[in-house]
Amino acid sequence: LDYVDMILLHMPRRNLGLFGTGPNEFKDLGCESAAECRKQTWLALTEARKQGLVKEIGISNFKIAHMKELQELEGAAPIAVNQLQF
Repeated sequence: LDYVDMILLHMPRRNLGLFGTGPNEFKDLGCESAAECRKQTWLALTEARKQGLVKEIGISNFKIAHMKELQELEGAAPIAVNQLQF
């Protein structure tokens, strides 16, 4: 496998019951907050895209505020798609 066509960053919610429920739930991931984790993840996906490992990166179930948060990151790749569930 040389590359992946598209990767989606899924659900910007803070707590999915996977990492705990307190204010330190993201510390094990190296983040201070859910917003910081989203930003770090997007920048990592941007780097994978620059390296040609991923053709496009997108999001899933993000609200406008979360989308803007990523779009405002310096050097971040554009959001290719926002998959929504109805």
